Amino acid sequence: MVADKSHQQVSAMRSTTSLEPATRFALADLITSVLRLDFWDDAEPSSIFFSKVAFEIAVTHLQLPEKVVRTLKTHLE
Repeated sequence: MVADKSHQQVSAMRSTTSLEPATRFALADLITSVLRLDFWDDAEPSSIFFSKVAFEIAVTHLQLPEKVVRTLKTHLE
């Protein structure tokens, strides 16, 4: 079971690195928009924490340049 999950994670990482840069940016932008519009609530600190952590996980796996990550982060916050 653990080996299957590890294999799935490696497969997912390989598939995201095979995406074109424009596709990775579009996916990250979509994720950022969904997190901001559907999950972010200024009155609820746990929703802000969740959104920031989910954002960091997504951009890490998509392997975006730091400048792009900073730009998207300003859209999130």
